[in-house]
Amino acid sequence: HEFDHGAGNDANSERLNSGGSHGPPNSTPCPTLFVANLGPTCSEQELNHVFSRCSGFLKLKMQNKNGAPVAFVDFQDVACSTTALHKLQDTVLYSSIGEGMRLEYAKSRMGLRRKS
Repeated sequence: HEFDHGAGNDANSERLNSGGSHGPPNSTPCPTLFVANLGPTCSEQELNHVFSRCSGFLKLKMQNKNGAPVAFVDFQDVACSTTALHKLQDTVLYSSIGEGMRLEYAKSRMGLRRKS
């Protein structure tokens, strides 16, 4: 029955180490969110309906990646995109098959080129 009482003490200092790559992929906050795990019949209209209720929503763009739709949703700033990410993570849409949508920060901001 020997317990080493000294061993657990430095575990606390380990946890305070900031940095390190914990969290979802592309966890660097970005005003644009990448949305995956959408059903094959998901429409831009359906996503617009969901995301337009979030403050700071600017626009979204859907793409088909290997037959599976994905979307990029642009917000005014990181605070707005972060709120939307936490609020809508795993939301099940009408078009979802099974699991809800998966949100993460996009690797880069959606193009802000405004060509008329």
